[in-house]
Amino acid sequence: MKLPKLLLGSLIGQCLIAGLLVLTFIKGANNLEAQQTNVQRYQEIKAKIAIDIKQTVIDYLNTGDATILAKAEAQLEVLENSLRQINNEKTASIIYQVALLRLDLSQKYRAAGKLGNNAQAVLVNAERELADNVKLLAEYGEKAMDINPGVAMQYQMLAAEMAQSAHVLSLLRSQYLNSRSEKTQSSIAFQLSQLKTQVKHTQGLSPLGLMDTVNDSDDFFGTDDSEIARDQIITITDNLNSLIQRYPKEIDYTQQQLAQTQVLKDELLTRTNQVALNIKSIEHNLFGVKSNAFINTQYTLYILIALSVLMAIAHFISQHHLFHRPLNRFHTALRRQAENGGVFSIEQHNFRGDISQLVADYNRLVEQTKTKMSRLKLLYQTT
Repeated sequence: MKLPKLLLGSLIGQCLIAGLLVLTFIKGANNLEAQQTNVQRYQEIKAKIAIDIKQTVIDYLNTGDATILAKAEAQLEVLENSLRQINNEKTASIIYQVALLRLDLSQKYRAAGKLGNNAQAVLVNAERELADNVKLLAEYGEKAMDINPGVAMQYQMLAAEMAQSAHVLSLLRSQYLNSRSEKTQSSIAFQLSQLKTQVKHTQGLSPLGLMDTVNDSDDFFGTDDSEIARDQIITITDNLNSLIQRYPKEIDYTQQQLAQTQVLKDELLTRTNQVALNIKSIEHNLFGVKSNAFINTQYTLYILIALSVLMAIAHFISQHHLFHRPLNRFHTALRRQAENGGVFSIEQHNFRGDISQLVADYNRLVEQTKTKMSRLKLLYQTT
């Protein structure tokens, strides 16, 4: 019989579709929940970590404070661990980028803040030594006022001029390193030439006989030391000349250090901004994945519902074609026989399947009835 098979097949198909619908709902709900969790974690990272890290790095570069550096490293570690909890194809590369930045922050960029604060320390020390020697020059003149007042006064006047030149030089140095102005650079060169001239004038004055005891080495290794008396003005002017000659080289060195520090600062800010941009790019990807997950679940449900409707239509058409129409024909044939008052065989070739078998059984019953009627008629005639 085809009817039980059709009903069984329809039942199995409906059960399969129902099972697929349940699985789709469960899988879609779990997937959407996972994507929503990723989005929430991302929002926390974006709000609390990515922005704070950038500001912390800027604070460190401005201050060079090691505690701020430790804070930035801790924030990067938290960011790295948070990114590991987000299931997204882009997080792996960003995690590597953050880990490398954290490593370089503790090594490569650690000196950037310190250099930023101490880059001018060499020049400041040179200016301090220059001021100390100018002070010694003034004291030298003051101490010798009783020995030779006229020359001593000239020493003090030159010391006052050098102090003024050294003060202007310090102001110009700070201005030049901030602006890199050629005009300021020319002014520094002028002040150094002024100091050289003033030292030269100092060397042209007569020593005042204030002596110091110094060691005099006969050989390169200084093995034969002997103490000799030396006028203080010689040591002072030698120190002043040495400082004035070294100053331009120390300015160049400081410039190189500042340029190197600036490169490191710019590089660190660029990398920090790149991390922030990459983290921001996850946002579009996460929402895209979430949207795709919803759309895929939606499409799957639509397909299953469409299959269910198609199966119901196929079941209806099959029932109508295989059972309803043949059954109506069979019923029509029986009604005609009832109206005509006769019993006739029904043409079996017009029927198929289960109804065809039913018509065959009916025709066999009709033949048996006709045979019995013939026998009864023959028996009646013989009697």
